[in-house]
Amino acid sequence: MVKIPKPEDSHNSLSYMLNLTNIQSSRRSRRLGMASMANPCVRAMWFKFRWARITDLPRRVRRIFDLGTACEDIVIRDLEEVGLVITEQQKPVPGWAGHIFGYIDGIVLGVPEAPKTPHLWENKSANDRIFKTIKKSGVKRAKFEHYIQMMMYMGKLKLKRGLYTVINKNDSEIYPERIYFDESEYKEYMFRGMDMIGHETAPPNLFQDPNKQACKWCDFKPICYESQPILKSCRSCEFVDIEDDAGWSCRLLQKDLSIEEQEAACKNYKVLNIS
Repeated sequence: MVKIPKPEDSHNSLSYMLNLTNIQSSRRSRRLGMASMANPCVRAMWFKFRWARITDLPRRVRRIFDLGTACEDIVIRDLEEVGLVITEQQKPVPGWAGHIFGYIDGIVLGVPEAPKTPHLWENKSANDRIFKTIKKSGVKRAKFEHYIQMMMYMGKLKLKRGLYTVINKNDSEIYPERIYFDESEYKEYMFRGMDMIGHETAPPNLFQDPNKQACKWCDFKPICYESQPILKSCRSCEFVDIEDDAGWSCRLLQKDLSIEEQEAACKNYKVLNIS
């Protein structure tokens, strides 16, 4: 009798196909998300904005995102059942010149500690270890990127209070935390993003070590440490200019560029300096 292989033994196994195969990347993002504004590496932000590399998404990772969306629906139900009112769900929030952008989870009224005060609402999900760290230390210390994301939204929407909720994917506990708007942090990180967008060459690599936490799992590690070339597109071309309303133009051809044209580039392409 032929021995049945273990699920992980074959690339043709169902286990491999469900967990280790990738989903082809779709159209590239037009804008820099407010959720990424706290990235410790400005160089990585610049590479993402300039479409320097496109990575495929593993099916397992896509399920993590999908579970986060499903958890949000559960939290909405429970918040409403205890008396909170949620509006403006997935409202778009444009940042500088349309090149910085985001979507809020919602605005809530009825928070018991301040029932008449509108709060920006941001919801996340986390495994048990990360959940306990957030609950113990607070979102600012435990998940600074989530905190800055909320500062960006609150600053643009002129809100002074925020409600952060995170649901434990292990036992379904919900941790709620109210946060206060800090204008100085909002301005610092918004200006940081604006400055990055204006760079016509790649910002320097501040870490210089592929094993640093900021570099270890970075999508752009092959460019910084393995000499992989930057992906060809208009966004990484010397002749491109950044315009308002998330627009891009070619100074050589003197025309605005569609997303499709940006992706394709042309015969005049000349790569920006990324050293």
